[in-house]
Amino acid sequence: MKRKATFVFGLAAGYVLGARAGRGRYEQIKSGAAKLWETTPVVRCRIAVKGFVGDRVAGAQDYVIGKGKKALYAVTNPKPENES
Repeated sequence: MKRKATFVFGLAAGYVLGARAGRGRYEQIKSGAAKLWETTPVVRCRIAVKGFVGDRVAGAQDYVIGKGKKALYAVTNPKPENES
């Protein structure tokens, strides 16, 4: 609960300070963030993360498709009940 309260307080403080700073400061921060986003270390990290996530997504996709096929087969081909 303390973390949530701290987070909400931080959001509120950021909003108030941002509103006081005005549009000019916002544009300055946005420009700085864009420059940082295009620096060599950040680009390398983005590429590495994209490759890592892409590999994991492909594996997860194959897993989900396999499970879906099994479930569909089980629904469309029910096992006959034992008759007494």
